[in-house]
Amino acid sequence: MTQNCNSFYGVKSGDGCYDIANDNGISLSDFYAYNPTVGSDCSKLYPDTYLCVGVAQSCTIDMTFKTAHSTEWGENVWVVGSLPELGEWDVSKALMLTGSSEADSTTNWEGSVKLPAGVHVSYKFVKLQTDGTPAWEEDSNRDFDTSSCGGPDLQEGGKWHDGSPSCIAVDVVFETRTRRSYGEAVYLVGSIPSLGQWSAGNAVALSADSYTESDPFWKGTVNLRTGQDVEYKFIKMDRDGGFTWEADPNRQLTVPTDCGTVPVQGGQWHT
Repeated sequence: MTQNCNSFYGVKSGDGCYDIANDNGISLSDFYAYNPTVGSDCSKLYPDTYLCVGVAQSCTIDMTFKTAHSTEWGENVWVVGSLPELGEWDVSKALMLTGSSEADSTTNWEGSVKLPAGVHVSYKFVKLQTDGTPAWEEDSNRDFDTSSCGGPDLQEGGKWHDGSPSCIAVDVVFETRTRRSYGEAVYLVGSIPSLGQWSAGNAVALSADSYTESDPFWKGTVNLRTGQDVEYKFIKMDRDGGFTWEADPNRQLTVPTDCGTVPVQGGQWHT
């Protein structure tokens, strides 16, 4: 039967393919596709066997890869990684990026692909030289998790790893000032898994350790992957568990690639 089956039916004497499909809310054509062993005319339907009557729905997210790297004429930059869409570490099957030149001779490379939702990905950028020889970027593999079904599109990449000191993530400090009533707390929520993917239930709690009546200060630190574009908001949870979101627009951040920085983001609560 089909490999992604998640619902099964035990065949009884007197059953027919049409009735099984109809009772389980699937079309007869799908039933035959899920269960090719019964034949195209149901002639091989036998009692005391199990058939597939439902499959797990798969979904994908749009993934964009970006890096900047100087190249010579005829050279190209690719993304190769652990998934089939990225060649499964085979450079000949990798994702080729499109380059656009800058005034300083650096080329910005970018490309998009649909990846399965909710999976872990390892990858690297690799330059295919004019003689066909691949030149891999240095350092360890890059890693990230794709968002869940229905989650936001993602962007990955950053500075080409050339062996100089580099990092894949930096601490980002988020601050805001807003007054609270008894029992209220302030949280941070945003477009990436580290910030809850816009789910208030998965938001990051901010600290009120420095909060005073004259300075209603909230603060939190989150380790974020370098180079990615992030949208976020502050939200307030009342004593009953309800959430109040600050007004639009979403706040925006591009996580810096400089490992020595500790960027501070936020500001006054949007009303």
